[in-house]
Amino acid sequence: MKILLGGLMPENKAGEDEESHSEDEKADEYIGRKISMHQVNVVGTNFEKYNDLKPSHEIKLKILNLFMEYNDSQNNEHAAEEFKDIIVKTGIEKFVFVGQILKNAFSHDEAGWASILSLVVDHFYLKEKLFEGKDLLEAVNVSMVNFCDMLIDYPNSKDYAFGMFDKVKEMDLLS
Repeated sequence: MKILLGGLMPENKAGEDEESHSEDEKADEYIGRKISMHQVNVVGTNFEKYNDLKPSHEIKLKILNLFMEYNDSQNNEHAAEEFKDIIVKTGIEKFVFVGQILKNAFSHDEAGWASILSLVVDHFYLKEKLFEGKDLLEAVNVSMVNFCDMLIDYPNSKDYAFGMFDKVKEMDLLS
């Protein structure tokens, strides 16, 4: 088998190193480029710092549970109580929590996205005042980390993101 497949390998030219990049080295190069892109970009925001704030698996499950319960019940008050409870029990930063909720919502259809955005902005922020405007802006940044990957999986997420930017701009939180 090795002899058969060996013919498919490219021949080394004189002077070239015998070693090629391993898959791990190529992955490390890609990660390095991605980190660099997160740190230096057209918006001037270091998105890589938000990667460092990712919640633990346990906290992500709590956020996902809140998210799924809300999708089933559409109960704003219950979602707000769950939000407060998770913040107290886990100590997670409010903007990280909200950013994760928004990030999860990118996978929804248009009605689902609108419902989650309304929950976060209209109910949590405007009505209940569960967090400040600066937290909402930071949450937007958290939701945008690795957005290129999100866009590949959920093409409508681009439209949702622009709608989110417009809503935050209408509230004079974003210029």
